[in-house]
Amino acid sequence: RGFITMAPDQPDLLIGIPDGENLYYHAAPGSFPGFPWQSYSLDAETNGKAMRVLAHRVSAADDAWWLVGTDLGRIIVPWPTDGWTGFKTVFSHPLGYPVKSIAASPVNPQVIFVLFGTDSKTSIYRIVLDTTDPALATSAEITYNFPTNVQTWTLCGDPRRQDVAYVGTSRGVLWLDPSATNSFVAWQPFNDGLPLTSVVELLPAPTDDSVVAATKGRGAWRMIAP
Repeated sequence: RGFITMAPDQPDLLIGIPDGENLYYHAAPGSFPGFPWQSYSLDAETNGKAMRVLAHRVSAADDAWWLVGTDLGRIIVPWPTDGWTGFKTVFSHPLGYPVKSIAASPVNPQVIFVLFGTDSKTSIYRIVLDTTDPALATSAEITYNFPTNVQTWTLCGDPRRQDVAYVGTSRGVLWLDPSATNSFVAWQPFNDGLPLTSVVELLPAPTDDSVVAATKGRGAWRMIAP
């Protein structure tokens, strides 16, 4: 597991999930090892073990939300209630597929994309967050015609359009065309010279409308969004 990230509203805050059962945070990484990590339990028996964390500012006026994806298919957010930080559920996958990747739209911070699945099953959702209450989020499955003969690793949003997503697979990148009214043509290859190899990380680059793909053993590639 060993996942770690940073909070966009607090550049000196690290967030990690080394054991999956607790959410760890470190408010002064420059002070290692003098200042200890702090943590709180995810209640893994109820919510599952953490797989990914997206520290994301849903609104410019708010602190970052820590969107936690678990192996039971839940997206939860630490949320203060009566002076104690509990959790609110944003979404639960209907079949309980584990969370593989969470990404925010660079265009609309209220929109996130979530990749669920196992080695043989893939499920993708677009979720619109409610800035006042995480439990009021709305969701839509956008798996459509996604191929069943590839493994999936990661996904990201498009640098210009809030309804477009990209998924890194064992055979390159696929992208969702929101203008395709026929679900059989919704997901299409987005490679254009990229080797058909495992893409393990995707990042949007809003400054030049490109998507950067990190591959397993074939280097990093930058492609202009269609």
